[in-house]
Amino acid sequence: MFRRLIGLSVVMLFVGCGGDNHTPTSPPTNVSDGSNTPNPHTTPVSGATATWLTSDTAVATVTTDGVVTSVGKGIAVIRASAPGEVIWFHPNPNSRPPFQRLSLGSGETFQIPISVILTPSPLPLVVVAASKMTSTAGSWSSISSNPASTFGGLGMSSVTSCGVNTDGDGYCWGDNSRGQLGDPVFSSATIFNCSSGSPYFPVCNRFESHLHVPLLVSGGHTWSSISGAGKTSCGVTTDGDGYCWGRVLGQSGHPFEGANSYQPALVSGGHNWSSISASTTSCGVTTDGDGYCWGEGSSGQLGNGSSESGNRSLNPVLVSGGHTWSSISAGWSSCGVTTDGDGYCWGDGSSGQLGTGGYFGPWVSPDIESPVPVLVKGGHTWASISTQGFTTCGVTTDGDGYCWGRNQYGQLGTGSTDESADSGYPVLVSGGHTWVSISRGFSTTCGVTTDGEGYCWGFSPMSPTAVNSAPVLVDGGHTWAAINPGGMATCGVTTDGEGYCWGDNQQGGLGSGSPSERIGVPVRVITPWVE
Repeated sequence: MFRRLIGLSVVMLFVGCGGDNHTPTSPPTNVSDGSNTPNPHTTPVSGATATWLTSDTAVATVTTDGVVTSVGKGIAVIRASAPGEVIWFHPNPNSRPPFQRLSLGSGETFQIPISVILTPSPLPLVVVAASKMTSTAGSWSSISSNPASTFGGLGMSSVTSCGVNTDGDGYCWGDNSRGQLGDPVFSSATIFNCSSGSPYFPVCNRFESHLHVPLLVSGGHTWSSISGAGKTSCGVTTDGDGYCWGRVLGQSGHPFEGANSYQPALVSGGHNWSSISASTTSCGVTTDGDGYCWGEGSSGQLGNGSSESGNRSLNPVLVSGGHTWSSISAGWSSCGVTTDGDGYCWGDGSSGQLGTGGYFGPWVSPDIESPVPVLVKGGHTWASISTQGFTTCGVTTDGDGYCWGRNQYGQLGTGSTDESADSGYPVLVSGGHTWVSISRGFSTTCGVTTDGEGYCWGFSPMSPTAVNSAPVLVDGGHTWAAINPGGMATCGVTTDGEGYCWGDNQQGGLGSGSPSERIGVPVRVITPWVE
């Protein structure tokens, strides 16, 4: 049986591993007159014809009568061209057109019902037919869910997740409204004329596509890591090349401001990267230990000494101070660890997230910022530091966990959600655990202990009133290698290489293929390369 996954936006495109060379079938077939259409605001047209096309005949075929058959593993786009807008209506009159997605088992078929709707010019029908992809264990080396990068309600967060398997293939899934899945044909531009003079330009601006299964990042690169935040994704290849895609406002490190990049674009500067952390400001560390940042810098988060309004760099700029870095985490503030184990932060410090102690209560000093790296107080020797939103956390070389900054949702892990418990300097995470890693999401914090146990605290996407002010064990009995929370979803990889995600799934950020809007326990991410 097929599973129906209903799209939530008015116009969406789904495309996958297949190319963009559409194979037509012939001859055209008559289209129904739309007499049963549930949309009262459309005008049915009878006697029209449609020509069917498939993007990948190795995945799915379509007959002249609109019968889709799954013949292989992967994702294919099925389109129908007609003189009017072709809408595929769901039998449920409460559903919203114009498309659906299918998950078909090998050899399964589905007859597509369509209606022709009168419009100024033709639009295609877009349907995804995907053979069922198994969730066989193993093969992930890393998975992370992108934290939100835009200030506002938590519910406004986009949910995109990306991962790398043990072969170095990169996959992304979830929200693709700015191209952050990394496939150039998975975009509104392949369906509409998106030039400024086009009647569909407003539609293109509101384009919000999403995908519930992992999609191979284009370009044929072999990745060592991929990270992201909000609507930008970045990765480093095994050759040390850096690429970014999605929202391009300087974050991608190449001079195409104000556009979206639907495929990985090489970060400028000719650097050889060991890591890149993506956000509204992106930062990276080269193999020589130099730190560079690019993108937004109006709060000093570039670390180059400037925090003037409008400060922005479309290309990587060297972080000041002459430090040799082992890692840098980027966000509204940026933080890094040097090869000596010193921790430094720079950028926005309005909630104490720089860790300098210069904080006197929630929202009292909103202009506190530093355009250059400042030493995190406490005299600790750090193994790692992670920052997102208004909170920063780190793990010392002794395995102690500390957090500092905003505590509205208990994300400091001290056992309190009182905003008076906000801290401008590192405070010990409760529970007495010995940590391997702690990672920050927007308002959620998660960590992995030396025993492989996973804990999370702070905001829970399962309920707007559900907060945990101290570490809570992640369900499932898994032994974790890493856990990375995002804005509304969290993902992790076990020591066996299994990938799991949980949380908000409205945009498909869990990668499980499930249409469920929220899932409160870890669900396995589909491994599309496994037969």
